[in-house]
Amino acid sequence: MSSSDDVKRERAFELYYQSGGAGKKRSIEALWRGWVEAVRDNPDARQDIPTLNRETVYKWAKSDDWVEKASNRDHGETQLMKETYAKARERGYDAMSMMIPKVVESLYEASQDAPWRERIAAANSLLDRVGLISQSKVKNPLGETNSTSRKAPAFDADEETLAAWLAETQGSQRNG
Repeated sequence: MSSSDDVKRERAFELYYQSGGAGKKRSIEALWRGWVEAVRDNPDARQDIPTLNRETVYKWAKSDDWVEKASNRDHGETQLMKETYAKARERGYDAMSMMIPKVVESLYEASQDAPWRERIAAANSLLDRVGLISQSKVKNPLGETNSTSRKAPAFDADEETLAAWLAETQGSQRNG
C-alpha cells in the first residue's frame, strides 16, 4: 500500500468520525452516499474525497475498525471534557472561597451605618444566597413549592420566639 493510500484512508476515517457530530449516528453507507452526491453536484469536490468506490470504503472501515476507533476517540474526548469541567469547577470554587472573606468584610463595612434590621436582612440574604439558610420559596423540578423554609425571627425577638423558630427549623430539616 502506498503512502497516498494511507493518507486517503486516514482522511476517509476523519470524515467518517466528523460525520457523527452533534448527536448524529455515524454510517459508512451515508458517508459514501454523501461523497457520491457531493461529486455529482460539484465535480470539483472530487479532489477532497478519498474514494468513490463503495467497496473500498467498506474495506477500509472494516480493516481499520472505524466503528471501534471512533467510539474510543469519543470516549477519550468525553473523559477529557469531564476532566476539564472538573478542573474549571474546582478553580471556580477556589475563587469563590477566596472571595468570601472580602464579601463578608464589604458587607460588614457597608452595613455599619444601617439600622440593625437592615443588617440582619442583608446577612440573611447573603446566607440564603450561599445556601446556609433558606428564606426564599424555591420550586423543585416537580413544580412544588418549598414550604418548609422559615424566615428567621427579627433581631430583637424574645427567647420564646427564637426557641420556637429553632424547633420548627430543626423539625422541618429532619422531616424534609
